[in-house]
Amino acid sequence: MEERHDRVSVTQLTRYISALIEGDMFLSQVCVEGELSNVKLHSSGHIYFTLKDDESRISCVMFRSAAGSLRFYPEDGMKVIAWGRVGVYEKSGSYQIYVSAMRKAGAGDLYERYQELLKQLGDAGWFDPSRKKPLPFMPRTIALVTSPTGAAVRDMISVLSRRAPYASLIVCPVLVQGEGAASSIASMLERIDSLGLADVILLGRGGGSIEDLWAFNEMETVSAVYRSDTPIISCVGHETDFTITDFVADLRAPTPSAAAEMAAPDASELAESISSLGRRMDEAVRTRILSLSEKLRQIRSLPVMKRASAAVDVKLMSVDAVSEKLDERIRALLERKSMQVSSAGDLIRSYSLEDTLKRGFYIPMKGEDTVFGGILPGDELTFMGWDAAVDVTVDNVRGGKKDE
Repeated sequence: MEERHDRVSVTQLTRYISALIEGDMFLSQVCVEGELSNVKLHSSGHIYFTLKDDESRISCVMFRSAAGSLRFYPEDGMKVIAWGRVGVYEKSGSYQIYVSAMRKAGAGDLYERYQELLKQLGDAGWFDPSRKKPLPFMPRTIALVTSPTGAAVRDMISVLSRRAPYASLIVCPVLVQGEGAASSIASMLERIDSLGLADVILLGRGGGSIEDLWAFNEMETVSAVYRSDTPIISCVGHETDFTITDFVADLRAPTPSAAAEMAAPDASELAESISSLGRRMDEAVRTRILSLSEKLRQIRSLPVMKRASAAVDVKLMSVDAVSEKLDERIRALLERKSMQVSSAGDLIRSYSLEDTLKRGFYIPMKGEDTVFGGILPGDELTFMGWDAAVDVTVDNVRGGKKDE
């Protein structure tokens, strides 16, 4: 094939494009209005973000020297007007706006909707502390309503398996982002609540932009949380992320891992508390016995009691004997209770979700939903195990209720 042009390197071509863009008068000073997204404040003082509208988006950077003049704190969802020049970042071959100045142009559409719904529900009393339900002290069953593949569910399972082996965990997979996410979350919450499947629900996902977390600001999700009779801990995003679900839920946790810690007390701490109470009880009994012994000594020293000293000595010996027997019984009782707590802990741990799956059990799922019943011939199921997933097609169902 005949070459019509001289060959150039990638760097040469990129620099040629960069020269064209930077030599364009229009692009040398632009004024762009858009909505902030994916704002990142770097430790260097530079600000990286995206400007977007309904159809397009462009990367932007605002260096520390320019960022220091800002009169507001840039956040996702804000509408802004930015001034700067369009240039090429040669390392990645991408173009971006080098912003020299920026001011607010009003909140973005999502941010406005967020503020409107927040005010509406606040005025209606949906955030009133008096309607918050208390969490159970030691929940027997905890439902994790989240994505089955994200880091959030792994963090929650890890914390709860270590902290509360006495509790059973139910992973309830839902969509947490994009179209249909709000309906998926709402229907799962209603199902868990109506069937009484759990003592407490952990609802959450990992962090993201305001768009990524928007399903937790949708009225469909918020209403399901508000109507739930089962206590709900909201753990959406990172510590600085807030959604309307956080305000409506019975408790808000800064992260999914923190929610797992709030949901159930630590078994090892409970065992230590029991041991501490036993020690305090033993000390209280000893103190009481010493106090009574001192009173008896004082009574013996009275003149009127001199003639009865021999009888008192006999009584004191009886008190000492009773004290020794009482000490022995208390020690035996504490040892029995300690063994019972240890045995109960071992038994509870053997029924945890992690150990159950490790023993070879599988969780049947149809699509994104856990199967609780109603299996029909032809259904395609996935059995989720500890280290494998098995896809099956149902050929026959026995023992069920036949169609008339």
